[in-house]
Amino acid sequence: MIPIKLVLSNKKNLVYKYGKNAPGIFRLLNDLKKADKAKNLDTKIVFVDDAASCKAAGVKKISIFTDKEYKRIVDDLYKKHVPVYITLLGAQDVFPFQEIDNPAEDEDVSVPSDLPYACDAPYSRSINGFIGPSRVVGRIPDIIGKQADINYLKTVIGHIITQKPQACENYMEYFAVSAQVWKRSTAMSLQRIFSDNKKLFLSPKIKETTAASYTKTQLKPKIHFINCHGAKTDPAYYGQRGQSNFPEALKSAIVEKNITNGTVIAAECCYGAELYDPTNLQPASMGIANTYLQNGAIAFLGSSTIAYGPSDSNALADLITQYFLKNIIKGSSAGRALLEARQQYLSDTGPQLDPYELKTLAQFYLLGDPSNQPVIWAEEKQNKTTSGGTIENNRVNLYHKGVSLKNSISPSTRQRIVSKPSDAKRLKEIIQATHFEDAEKVLYYVVKPKLKGLTGMQKKLAGQDSRFRTFIKEEGNAILHRIKVLVVKEDKEQILGYRVYESR
Repeated sequence: MIPIKLVLSNKKNLVYKYGKNAPGIFRLLNDLKKADKAKNLDTKIVFVDDAASCKAAGVKKISIFTDKEYKRIVDDLYKKHVPVYITLLGAQDVFPFQEIDNPAEDEDVSVPSDLPYACDAPYSRSINGFIGPSRVVGRIPDIIGKQADINYLKTVIGHIITQKPQACENYMEYFAVSAQVWKRSTAMSLQRIFSDNKKLFLSPKIKETTAASYTKTQLKPKIHFINCHGAKTDPAYYGQRGQSNFPEALKSAIVEKNITNGTVIAAECCYGAELYDPTNLQPASMGIANTYLQNGAIAFLGSSTIAYGPSDSNALADLITQYFLKNIIKGSSAGRALLEARQQYLSDTGPQLDPYELKTLAQFYLLGDPSNQPVIWAEEKQNKTTSGGTIENNRVNLYHKGVSLKNSISPSTRQRIVSKPSDAKRLKEIIQATHFEDAEKVLYYVVKPKLKGLTGMQKKLAGQDSRFRTFIKEEGNAILHRIKVLVVKEDKEQILGYRVYESR
């Protein structure tokens, strides 16, 4: 059986956005379909608002342009065709993100996300329904706002079509930059991905305070790992030293014409993969994610909103980006690399998730064609299996793992009625040791373990109700709004542990 790939878009939105040039996009999609056929993929292009297109695909077109209807038709198409890949074409003004209510309750009211499209669960604004991802999903973005031509999409799709898997050695060199204050955390990530962290650039450098600049040679490696600050509607990422020095660490203008075709990027930054209208800035400036893709990158993993991680260890954004890049290097397609990363993230951080762990799951998405495979899969080459059989086997395994996670992961839920701490003395010691005496906000969450179907020792080891207390401090300057969070986990008898997170 030839693996199926769905390419989904909205024809009316494309025509409104591109006017007389819209037919050129339809031709580009047909070019992509032909190229996929040569890769042993049966690509089906479906315009979810078009009656004829949907009838041919065996589903009912969307009746109104709402998140609920977009989620419904993606689910219908998945059930009908059971595709290996789901590719969404266009930024959110063509094919919308699903808006998820922010479980962390910081300044992001909601989290734009493609995670719900990767899950079997029905439409919801709650992240709690989307803890069992089982589908491979990615998005080929265009530029937000009305466009005078199709050159951006033509370039991006052209890179997708010409990309061919390469030897693993071509992806073992890296470009990495970190805010100086997160040096230890970033070095740990690099060591786990590459077994090396000696090529890490810091922002600012030890004796400098100015914006960073990199040569084409420094940007040449095909994997880029970035752990810096990000800001909303901003074409730059920022470093940090101390509490007042935040120079530019990387910006769109540096990326332009300086990276290698086939580059894969993982960015931990707040708003690191935000898609925004460049004309909202004066002068107009495209976001870093869009710029990377225009200049030959084939996969970009980043966040839509405020992201988090510790300063001196690994958690949250560190983990999802690490896992993604490790999967790329071993030979996964970009979309499979993200699905595997999400599943590993849930396995490693679960079974009980605090609100920041939940937000991390929701906010990171893939920009790029999910079927693109940067690295030759060593196992496939060794076993000489057909790509179709291998892909189908992976799809089945990943689906069942998603179902298993859905049945075992327990998300936290905000509670208005706050219980007394199980160990008030120990809690006070933790607050003092982490310097959260002046926390501006204290919130309370409850986690109930999933016991349905469990008996005997399984039920006993599943645990009891747990609680998370979050203590939040905020600070910032004209560009960057920074948040620090203390998360304390406890049950009815004792404090189980704590973590300190910082906004990226």
